[in-house]
Amino acid sequence: MTAPVLEVADLHVAYGPYGALFGVDFTVAPGGVLAILGANGAGKSTVARTVSGLLQPTAGQVVVDGVSVVGKHPAHIVRCGLVHLNEGRAVFADLTVEENLRLVARLHGRSQVRAVLDDAYDAFPALGVARRRAAGSLSGGEQRQLSLMKALALRPKVLVADELSLGLSPSATAHIYDRLHQVNAEGVAMVIIESQLAHVRLLADHAIVLEHGRQRFSGTFDEAFADITASVRDREA
Repeated sequence: MTAPVLEVADLHVAYGPYGALFGVDFTVAPGGVLAILGANGAGKSTVARTVSGLLQPTAGQVVVDGVSVVGKHPAHIVRCGLVHLNEGRAVFADLTVEENLRLVARLHGRSQVRAVLDDAYDAFPALGVARRRAAGSLSGGEQRQLSLMKALALRPKVLVADELSLGLSPSATAHIYDRLHQVNAEGVAMVIIESQLAHVRLLADHAIVLEHGRQRFSGTFDEAFADITASVRDREA
């Protein structure tokens, strides 16, 4: 059986004296897509920040491609193959679009720069048109496109994407998810945290549901969505 590219076991996280996650467990297979579902404040972004090293767990394990990364610096975790694309727009606002991309591409050597630029401009032609503009002058959708292409230039084995559609128009969100489908088809595994569930449903093969930091359900996306719907119905009854 193929080993998971990401394994999270009995994960506990606290913010000071306040517990935030309580025993979260999941695995992501190579090329698999896991959706993390739950209401605001359920702990979804805390999971993303913890597996990427921005937060340290109080207990539990995070294993990326066979390597335990608990206690490791975020840069080390990126080198292991996990890249976290958070809900902000991770661009250097004062640098041009092309300078943003070149900075990341050069981590793999100068010979890779042209391939990274071509990939970005083919995926999102608007970035090619704006390549000499400051990244901070781009629209919200274009900044999100740029941050996604920077993340992909790091060659992730697993991409952790947190609220990619936040603040974007429906058309901009659709373009982002078109690219995610292509990348997943090329073998990149993903953990998706997203409020636009229609897009996630077409991508995820598995889902977990968090509630107040606890994992309430694990199954297919449709099963997880049914669990959420039933929970809401019970609370409103």
